[in-house]
Amino acid sequence: MFREIRSVEKVVLITMILSLFTGSMIFGQIYITSDFITVNTVQKGDTYTGEVSVMNVGDRVERVRLSQNDYLFYANGQDVYPEAGYLERSNSSWIQFSLDDFSVNPGEERTVSYIVRVPSEKELIGSYWSTIMVQAITDTALNEENEGTAKVNTALRFALQVVTEIGDTGIATVEFQNPKHKASDGECCFSVDIENTGEKHFKLFSSAIVYSSVGSYIGTFPGTRKICYPGSSVKLTVDLPELEKGSYQIQFIADGGENDIFGALYGLEI
Repeated sequence: MFREIRSVEKVVLITMILSLFTGSMIFGQIYITSDFITVNTVQKGDTYTGEVSVMNVGDRVERVRLSQNDYLFYANGQDVYPEAGYLERSNSSWIQFSLDDFSVNPGEERTVSYIVRVPSEKELIGSYWSTIMVQAITDTALNEENEGTAKVNTALRFALQVVTEIGDTGIATVEFQNPKHKASDGECCFSVDIENTGEKHFKLFSSAIVYSSVGSYIGTFPGTRKICYPGSSVKLTVDLPELEKGSYQIQFIADGGENDIFGALYGLEI
């Protein structure tokens, strides 16, 4: 069992960890070669561009359609994709595709650009985001049993996240919730749900500093790292060594970079 010793507060750490939230992924016949999370820091009234790159690694022509949705997620694993423009912090209406329906030949890589026009007349603070949905559609031959009709199968769908930061603005606040210690089947870990209650997004890196009941330092242990948008929450987990029975103090750190570093101190009884 555990008890919270003090409320959430900012803590100062020296060690900074670089974020690694880019890469490419394969989905069926389609290979997404552009970054699946892009972040641009701009000012009101600015315009910038981005790209969606798709490679066809299959042996048939693939039709690809681009659309938009908003996006939220929660520490319980739930992902929500409301219609574009539903969220107050949606930037979906700022985004315009050069092309939203196109074909990719076998072995071909095709890149479609988009432009983001940030409004100048609105009061904008912090982070705004939405998703570009990449949907591969396989157009099969005419159905032999029903001559004259075409069969369309949806093959896959993937969301590319587009984040717009308005300069160095926005309040950074989080809430630490639902701390849990698990020690079973050779696994020992400590997890905390982090809700972003502020105005800007984070790339959060977790760690835990463990002390004995008398304050002796046991060790610092790195944990999971996740992106978190305002109104969303994530579960951050740190693997711990097997601890003997006794009392411990755990300082759980959620590091959002620069000055946005938060921590909570918990008492743990094993």
